[in-house]
Amino acid sequence: MEETITNYNLHLVGGTAEEKSSDPKYLCVEMLPIQARVLSLGLSWITQVGFEAAMLNAGHKVVGCDPSVPSCYTSWKLGQMFPNYCFMAKAVTGEDGMINIRYEKNQDFEMAAHTTHDDFKQFETETYREVESISVPTLVKLYGGFDVLKMNIEGFEYGILDSIKSLDIAQVIVSFHHRCCDEYTLDDTLKCIEKMENMGYETVDLHTVDPDWITNSHEEILFIKPSSSKKLIV
Repeated sequence: MEETITNYNLHLVGGTAEEKSSDPKYLCVEMLPIQARVLSLGLSWITQVGFEAAMLNAGHKVVGCDPSVPSCYTSWKLGQMFPNYCFMAKAVTGEDGMINIRYEKNQDFEMAAHTTHDDFKQFETETYREVESISVPTLVKLYGGFDVLKMNIEGFEYGILDSIKSLDIAQVIVSFHHRCCDEYTLDDTLKCIEKMENMGYETVDLHTVDPDWITNSHEEILFIKPSSSKKLIV
């Protein structure tokens, strides 16, 4: 597995060196077209969409997908501020249809995530909701393609990456959750990375870029495929 960081100038989008609580993301901004199309999977609370808000504020188009109630409120707020934002209250998985997802909440917590996520261990019983699901290929067809794909979806990234046969999105940011989902291990993450590389992507382990913030390797990965960029790097 090859990890390359020297060929690209990466920028932290949606945060600063001192403030990273709003879930910013590293991107090669120079690869973006003037009006990039961003597919963001996983939103949560309004305080955690620094990346999306920054991209919208820069004039890019963002499509958000997340079936959780906090994400619906967050998307309503983003839609009020940015006409270039649209939202689907759907779970993104490997196929289209209806699925049951683990969904728990109490007075301090509300989240949809993979069944074995560590954050669910505080609950004695399991609660599920039936929600509509949609696949990445369907979203690509629906919106005509994307320049950036962001996934922070609490364990569902493995099923999505396993189902994808090909991908023509220049930059893909994935938060891998093998450390907090009992069903998955580092080997599963490494298999996903290998698959992306076999589809022509270069791997940037963001732990090597910002080890003080991203403290473990193979958790925050930026995949880059220059041949899919709508803007040539010169």
